[in-house]
Amino acid sequence: MILNIREFPEGQTRFTQECTLDSIKNDLPPMQDTLKCKGEVNRLGMDIYVHIWFQGNFILQCSRCLEDFNSPINGEVKITMKEVVGKHGKAEDDEAVDYYYDPSRDSIDISSAFYDEIMVEMPIMPLCSKECRGVEIQDKDITIEFSEKQKKEDEIDPRWEALRKLKDKI
Repeated sequence: MILNIREFPEGQTRFTQECTLDSIKNDLPPMQDTLKCKGEVNRLGMDIYVHIWFQGNFILQCSRCLEDFNSPINGEVKITMKEVVGKHGKAEDDEAVDYYYDPSRDSIDISSAFYDEIMVEMPIMPLCSKECRGVEIQDKDITIEFSEKQKKEDEIDPRWEALRKLKDKI
């Protein structure tokens, strides 16, 4: 997301913008469309405070059936920018500042701030639906036998025998 610094006068400004996050697009799951953003900018002298709410649809793979599906992702990003002549981009040395901007430049790319927030909002095990039954096996030659009474005695290490006897007493 590229913000034009010159568009934000002193005080509070609200804005809406759509972006494709081109600079981090390859590190994210594919987006179905653009990322829709609404934001507030508070400019106080050389400091700019940005609060952005975003919503986008990402194409994820279901962890059960392995089919692709559209998943809406919502979140928010808070950014602090400071004017420093000669510096531009992500701040590495100052914890209170996320980005530095050079007043001689018009815009700054803040896409990297979205990466962490989007990845936090992504489900760890995405499901296309709660009712998803998983991968459907079509081959009739495959048989899976589930035997509840396997020879557990053969599988148990003999050193654990004393614990098994205690368990049987309970």
